[in-house]
Amino acid sequence: MTLPLRRVLSVAGVLVLVLAVGVVAFLRTRDDAVRVSAVFPTTIGVYEGSDVRVLGVKVGTVDSITPTGTTVTVRMSLDPGTRVAADSSAVAIAPSLVSDRYVQLTPARRGAATIASGTTIPVSRTATPVELDQMYAALKDLGTALGPDGANRQGSLSRLLTTSARNLDGNGADLGQAVTELGKAAATLDGSQSDLFGTVSNLQGFNDTLVKNDQGVATLNDRLAQVSTTLAQDKADYAAAVQQLGQALALVETFVRDNRASIKGGVDGLQRTAATLAAQKAALEKISATVPTDLQNFLDAYDPSTGTLNSRGDLNEIGVWGQGAAAAAAPPTFLPSVTGATGGTR
Repeated sequence: MTLPLRRVLSVAGVLVLVLAVGVVAFLRTRDDAVRVSAVFPTTIGVYEGSDVRVLGVKVGTVDSITPTGTTVTVRMSLDPGTRVAADSSAVAIAPSLVSDRYVQLTPARRGAATIASGTTIPVSRTATPVELDQMYAALKDLGTALGPDGANRQGSLSRLLTTSARNLDGNGADLGQAVTELGKAAATLDGSQSDLFGTVSNLQGFNDTLVKNDQGVATLNDRLAQVSTTLAQDKADYAAAVQQLGQALALVETFVRDNRASIKGGVDGLQRTAATLAAQKAALEKISATVPTDLQNFLDAYDPSTGTLNSRGDLNEIGVWGQGAAAAAAPPTFLPSVTGATGGTR
């Protein structure tokens, strides 16, 4: 064997070995790939070999597309090590109107459970873009519905547009401010969602309470209905009473206006009287405490048969039994002898 032939065979052997290693590596890579299926309503523009992307970065390819009844199953292979969330959705993306589409897996989240090989994404988590002919058909239907053969048959739409233009003319700033305030209100509600949900929960509890007390609520409604009926029947009398009350208030206002000085003087005098009574509070309290007893004693001492008051003189204080000259010189003291209902003497 000549040297050139031997060299050629050596080079060929090396090439075969490299090719074999490449094939083995490719097959091993294919075996390590994550295979995922997704069920789409349609797959227009998606073909075998189309890209599978996450955040616009290619992470795999479409292996096959199989129609299954009213849906289409797309089988995909993701590159080894690709981490996609287990609850990811699959969306067919159209970069432009005429280019091929690719499958986007979304959302991309870190830390979430990763999708396992063999997982099928249901049709509820897939979406396809609206086709251009569908958009044209929808616009055509809208134009027909709003055109002269539809809502504008009697010119209603034209009048609506004319009136709206007239009312909105010059109010652009106010309308923009209203939209801005509406956005702020929406942001406030978004920041207070816990309070809003709490309010809804409380309303739910209130509603449950009303349901549990349905009979009582019905009774209350019946009574309120009766009251409303009574008020409706006597509304003429109530109206007359209110009218008379208004007239009376007008007379009172006139009286107060005409006699303001006299009323002020009376109020000032009443204030002085009140001050005097306040200063004699202790004496008035003592009188209030003793007057009932004094009146009862007076009634007990009165003899209605003779029309006199029963009394007795304390002769010991002015007689020979008096205690010394001071007692004899003292003026006589007469104490009433009161005979009560019990027959005792006071």
